[in-house]
Amino acid sequence: MDRNTIIGIIFIFLILVGYSIWVTPSKEEKEALRHKQDSILQTQRVRDSLTILKAAEQHLLDSVRMTQEVVTKTEATPGTESISVIDRDKLGIFAGSATGEDRNYIIENELMKITIAAKGGKIITVELKDFHTYDSLPLLMFDPEKTNFGITFFAANRLINTNELFFHPASDTNFKISANDSKSFSMRLYTDAGDSVLNKASYIEFLYTLKGADYMIDFDINFVGMNQFVDAGTNFIDLSWSAEMLQSEKGVDQFNGPTIYYKYYQDDVDFLSETKDDEEDLITRVKWIGFKQRFFTSTLIAKDHFLSAKIKTFTLAEHPNKQYLRSAETAINIPFKITETTSVPMSFYLVRISSRPCDSINLIWNARYRWDGVSSCWRGLTVMPCFLCLIC
Repeated sequence: MDRNTIIGIIFIFLILVGYSIWVTPSKEEKEALRHKQDSILQTQRVRDSLTILKAAEQHLLDSVRMTQEVVTKTEATPGTESISVIDRDKLGIFAGSATGEDRNYIIENELMKITIAAKGGKIITVELKDFHTYDSLPLLMFDPEKTNFGITFFAANRLINTNELFFHPASDTNFKISANDSKSFSMRLYTDAGDSVLNKASYIEFLYTLKGADYMIDFDINFVGMNQFVDAGTNFIDLSWSAEMLQSEKGVDQFNGPTIYYKYYQDDVDFLSETKDDEEDLITRVKWIGFKQRFFTSTLIAKDHFLSAKIKTFTLAEHPNKQYLRSAETAINIPFKITETTSVPMSFYLVRISSRPCDSINLIWNARYRWDGVSSCWRGLTVMPCFLCLIC
């Protein structure tokens, strides 16, 4: 390395040292910079605190406002229950139906007296007029306090269960028909048009059609004007039905106890155990499902078919009702496609089980329904549930 190169390197080093000394802030400048940064940080913290306080204040004001609205509504309409904030958030367009008058309606023909509840719009019990219990009391198919029946679906991003909501009758509240007459009874679950105002153009309808001398009840679930609330991609709805079956005979047959019978679509009839608690997942299409007592049955029949179902029987220990026999429940998937007016047709069949197979067959035949080919008595006994002879 020659002399000029060494001198150049030393000169460059001195320039760098001098520049670093020149640009380094003094002690006073460092203190001023730190103070400025601290001031900026403190200002940001204050702003963040103010934002949080404003949000909390707005939330408090909103809560107070909603509470005042509920109080005002309650004071303006004494004797009625207001739509709570919780109901509005949970039920959306059906919040107005969360409360109502829990009353019952009676429709009857020559054979049956049917009780339909405003809550759920459902049949809660059926009295068969031609029969009585062993102690001469009216024969009721179910315990009316323990019957649940409803559909579950999504509407406006809320999961709705109709069993807990209040329906309104759209026609005569009570009626009795005879002979060859036929009449329908409509229970409607309306959507909300506003606070305490129902939208009569948008509703779910449970339509019951009764004939004068028939154990069959036509049952249609109608969705009217609901296409704006139900997702167009919905291809099924869930129907849940549960009941507590009551004793009507003096003795209890341990080999012919209450259970659930069912028929696969275009296939065989089967049943759960009649002697113990049981359950089954029906993963293929089903035609009908029936809750069978010893001598009486209630059956829900699809117009075409159900997609699948879960069925279960169980016995509650230490039940307060001495007539209690066993509980039955089912969850059914029903094919569904929403339109401006969508109808899901079904039927209920509520009847006594004959003590002779031929009587069972004749009973259904006379009711204008052909039997499905189940002709032999199960296990060689002399009792066959008549719903084994229902339509295919």
